Amino acid sequence: MAEEDGSLGARLRRIHEYLVHQRVRVTFFLFIPLLLENVVRGTRPLELGAGGSIWGWVGLAVLALGLFLRSWAAGMIHKNQVLARSGPYSLTRHPLYVGSLLGATGIFILLGDPVDLAVMWAVFLLLYLPKIRLEEATQAQLFGAEWEAYKADTAMFFPKRPGSIRPGGPWRAARWLDNQEYRALATSIAVVLLLQAILRFGG
Repeated sequence: MAEEDGSLGARLRRIHEYLVHQRVRVTFFLFIPLLLENVVRGTRPLELGAGGSIWGWVGLAVLALGLFLRSWAAGMIHKNQVLARSGPYSLTRHPLYVGSLLGATGIFILLGDPVDLAVMWAVFLLLYLPKIRLEEATQAQLFGAEWEAYKADTAMFFPKRPGSIRPGGPWRAARWLDNQEYRALATSIAVVLLLQAILRFGG
């Protein structure tokens, strides 16, 4: 028997669909209560600098790698117009999402609590994977056999052959700006500065 629209299952699906649609905001606003909880518990962010933990630098490096990957992809992609297969798209079918995951991982490493990092990864799997599957279905409809060949040759996330980057069209700053990638860069810098300010002035 078909499930009624007002059933609990249907309501939960609608909530999940809404959260998937708002996944970027959810990830960002997840950071705020976790940060506040850490401040209350006295868990301090990892310090960057001469006396800082090696893990602080690891977090910053992972964040930088994520931002680089996103920027590289954002300067090349023609969304839903041409199937991107070169540059970062020859390493992974979803360099923007992989870049987001790496960037968030770096920030949550800097936050200084492994439990927070685990929560972030759980949210990513819950909210981003359904969106990725939906986008892949759209790509299959738009590009057909070309997409299927690309999918067979390229991993969803992490490269099958890390050294095999296919050259392609040039990276364009105008396209990077059109895709508003500067927002991810500015937000990441602001978060790192906030964490270091809390560390130094939070007592």
